[in-house]
Amino acid sequence: MSKSTTNRSRRKTLLRVAWPLIINSGSFALLNFADRLFLSWHSEAAFRASLPGGILFFTLVCGFMALAGITNTFVSQLWGSGDRIGCARATSQGIWLALLSTPLIVLLAPIGISLLRLSGHESEVLILEEQYFKILLFGGGGMVLSSALSAFFSGRGRTRVVMSC
Repeated sequence: MSKSTTNRSRRKTLLRVAWPLIINSGSFALLNFADRLFLSWHSEAAFRASLPGGILFFTLVCGFMALAGITNTFVSQLWGSGDRIGCARATSQGIWLALLSTPLIVLLAPIGISLLRLSGHESEVLILEEQYFKILLFGGGGMVLSSALSAFFSGRGRTRVVMSC
């Protein structure tokens, strides 16, 4: 087998695994776009409040999501070595992390609201930023759980399952 054939085969395998994950990430961006589009139809203030509230939420939740996403590394290593029980154990730890992080994420509300108040935005927008931020916080644990469960499937190379969910 020639070197170019091997490289082509590797690229094909990489795209087969990566493409569903790319689509999944794109769908998240599309949902954010749709959310903000609908808010712009509601009012200009709601639209202006969505970006600071949304970005602050994602910033505070991102660390928990990354920690749960490390499950992917353990699952892929354990799957490759044939330890199926270890895969389940690693995934269960990610699920526990998601469950335990949910109250912590909700407890970040006062810190987040204080940060939003430092922005100096006008009061109408600030009130909506705070509301949007609080609403998003209640879904934070679900995002961490999604990260852990996605890691289980992507760690096994089953990225189409991640894309479908």
